[in-house]
Amino acid sequence: MDLIGNALTLRDLVAYNEGSVVSKTLIDKITYWTGVKRQTVRALVERIVRTCRDQQLHVEAGREADSLVELTAYGTTLAMNYLTRGRFVHS
Repeated sequence: MDLIGNALTLRDLVAYNEGSVVSKTLIDKITYWTGVKRQTVRALVERIVRTCRDQQLHVEAGREADSLVELTAYGTTLAMNYLTRGRFVHS
């Protein structure tokens, strides 16, 4: 696990890999509630994690649950944009 001070990297929070219960649940729930294809949602979650890693974004210790809720809401919003507009963000 990658800790910096009292912060946990978002990548470790989601722990994205095929066996991760958190990432699988996140992908499953966003797919279920939005109707967006699983492979598209998986790519979205991978991209969010990669961007957070590249920008060195972290989650404060003790705020993991709040951060997962925020991440789920953000991912769902982006997936709904994709569903209704054909892209994740406005151009």
